[in-house]
Amino acid sequence: MHFVRDGEEAIAYLGGVGRFADRAAYPLPGLLVVDLKMARMDGFEAIEWVRTKSDLRGMPIAVLSSSGDPCDISRAYRLGANAYLSPGACLGSRKAEAGPVLEPSSAILFD
Repeated sequence: MHFVRDGEEAIAYLGGVGRFADRAAYPLPGLLVVDLKMARMDGFEAIEWVRTKSDLRGMPIAVLSSSGDPCDISRAYRLGANAYLSPGACLGSRKAEAGPVLEPSSAILFD
């Protein structure tokens, strides 16, 4: 599992750019988890970028967002997300017990 700090770093990782060029050290993930509110490039832009790359089109993408806004959910799926998880909506009053699942403004890439 690899964490990146923001949307641009996620794109650099996925594109194998700069320090992420070594695929032995930074393999393409089998699953991408994005936050819609990532810095420098939001989750919507990241989903859209991934879906334009022929070698990444089949990569599953999950959105983890505090937003339960139906417009956000619809847009994420329309752009190509495979799942949309909103811990606040799913956990309700138990959210505080669950603790942080994803650092704000980050992405997780699962090998």
